[in-house]
Amino acid sequence: MPSSQLSKISKRTLLILLILLIGFISLGIYGWSRTFKDAGADPTYLESAMQSVEMITSDRTLIFNATYSKHWTVLVSFFGIKAVLIYTFFYSALFFLRRKMAVWNFRKERGHTVIVGSNEETKKLVGHYLNKGNALALIGEDNNDSDYQSLEDQGVLVILGNPEDEKLLKKVQLARAAKVIVATHNESKNVNVAEKVSSCVKNNNEISGKIEVLVRVESDKLRNVLEKRWKVFESTECVFRIINFQSTAIREVISEIAIDLCGEAKIRKQGPRFLIVADSSLSDHLLRQAIIFVQVSGESVPLFTIPNEDAGIESYFRSTYPDIDLVADVNYVECSKNRIANSEKFAGQSFDAVIVCMDNELETMGLTYELLDSNSINIDKGYAILRESQKMEMTHDERLKIMLLTDYGLKSPEFGDSDMEKEAEDNHNAYLSGLSEEKRSVAKEWRQLDYATKEANRLAVLHRKVKLKIQEITGDENEEEMISLLACSEHQRWKAEKIFSGWIGGPVRDNKRKIHDNICPYSELSDEIKGYDVTQVRKALGL
Repeated sequence: MPSSQLSKISKRTLLILLILLIGFISLGIYGWSRTFKDAGADPTYLESAMQSVEMITSDRTLIFNATYSKHWTVLVSFFGIKAVLIYTFFYSALFFLRRKMAVWNFRKERGHTVIVGSNEETKKLVGHYLNKGNALALIGEDNNDSDYQSLEDQGVLVILGNPEDEKLLKKVQLARAAKVIVATHNESKNVNVAEKVSSCVKNNNEISGKIEVLVRVESDKLRNVLEKRWKVFESTECVFRIINFQSTAIREVISEIAIDLCGEAKIRKQGPRFLIVADSSLSDHLLRQAIIFVQVSGESVPLFTIPNEDAGIESYFRSTYPDIDLVADVNYVECSKNRIANSEKFAGQSFDAVIVCMDNELETMGLTYELLDSNSINIDKGYAILRESQKMEMTHDERLKIMLLTDYGLKSPEFGDSDMEKEAEDNHNAYLSGLSEEKRSVAKEWRQLDYATKEANRLAVLHRKVKLKIQEITGDENEEEMISLLACSEHQRWKAEKIFSGWIGGPVRDNKRKIHDNICPYSELSDEIKGYDVTQVRKALGL
């Protein structure tokens, strides 16, 4: 049996068999030594070994007749060892046949989902699709993953090997699949596998419709390149979509934080003050999403403080987003992340919330508690964002909220969140209906939009939850004042989204150069443009 199959056999079963084998061998050695002694055999090693062989293989009865009643352990050991070896052989053969039968039976499937990669996100996906009753195949590379056995017990076909191997892809009946999700942690491999999928199903007679190929890509630059490449590369058999678990999870997490904070009157009046502590791979992403979503205070911009050891990061950030001051007050403070609580640079400062997301759970939880308990920094609420499932069970401060990225990464239309996608499409159609006939004739329909424009509509829809929370809290207050505040906040949110998409403000709009005349203070907008924001707010509130 191949080692990849052996590694999947239950570790508990192997451990029990090993213990039994060692036990029976020990029992046999004890019995044989007693037998030799009682029978008067020569104690030398060679003669003892010969006596043991003769005892098992010959018809001589001297040892057995003389000592059997006292040393039954010899027979128990002999038959026990045989039983363990026979059971091991049949167990391995049965397991191997089971794997072969699983692959054979999967040949009947059609419209199933194939998942490539074994990690926290893909295991969540397996549970998600199993709950929906989908047939599943998982291609994994980690031969030592202990979860494979449990996945197979749930009816998932698990295949181990290199996903770039065409023979392996054929085992999961690729041509008959409805969806292929390529989600390893290696972006280059994901791209290679996606294009290998296309070549495998090309001109295949068994294919009954387009296969949706979802490819995990976290780099924005790579996304832009791939979107252009795959428009050309896309065949009649496959349609490619780029997914980003991290991006989806962060926008959902920040959306919840915004909803949590907008309930406080002081924050709706002056804008929240944030301290964001994260490693470099997430710090910028958290900051951008927070600036887009935490627009709840009209033109009173939120304040963000980010400790960082790179002295040049602030100048780079401001040169990349020159109009950022219109939507946020961003301050990078040169300071080591594990020295924040005792740093003189933060002494006496107050923050409405701290967001912490470090490399591992211990670092994240430890730093969050250190900041909440600091005598030199005043922090009202703490949000500890964990990258993987929580392993430390503990009671925590009521000011602390623990959020797992893996719980939010599947909230995407590609994984079944069709309600938000429908709302986002309706939002775009409502925008089209407000255009003049001349502008509408050249505008793109939803299916023609690029990822960035679709994502902008999704963010607008997701921000409705924040608006609804503010409506719920301020329900007894003046409705027109509330709508005016929210319309201004909506314009701030829209500006933030545009600024992070590379747009700048200017007197005349120029789409090619990404210059927009509405990237300006809300008070400088025309009544017509303000009307768009008011309409967006009324629609969000169901008025």
